[in-house]
Amino acid sequence: MMIDKVLAVNGNKIASLIKGDNSLKLSSQTFDSVENFNEGWTKKMSIATKVEIKYESIKSVEKEDNDNDILIKYKAFLGFPMHCEFSFSDKNDYETFFTFLEKERYFTKFHEDLTPFKAVLERVGKLSLALGLYALQYDLNIG
Repeated sequence: MMIDKVLAVNGNKIASLIKGDNSLKLSSQTFDSVENFNEGWTKKMSIATKVEIKYESIKSVEKEDNDNDILIKYKAFLGFPMHCEFSFSDKNDYETFFTFLEKERYFTKFHEDLTPFKAVLERVGKLSLALGLYALQYDLNIG
């Protein structure tokens, strides 16, 4: 199933997504057609946020069962790790998107059931990291 339309997304400074020949393209502007998206994409003088994620740079695409957010982890310029997080406005677009990645781009789908301990451990780890970064920021601002 090809993505041959603009998909409406909700994310940090992104509102629409299309598939390109070699990448996913996301923009902060909304568009009603792929042609209009491409015209907006190629404009040199634009304040729109544009994110291009090359398929070969994608390391993982993650979505938890009880969450609508999709997290794409990829390598950007010079191999720096980056991520892009968004959700779809239309619930049907989730299936379209993941089917495209599997059937057209040959990504492999994994379903992982976390044990309660591992799920809690992962959340505690993220919370500890966030608190540590906050404390570091606080120390740098005071000192």
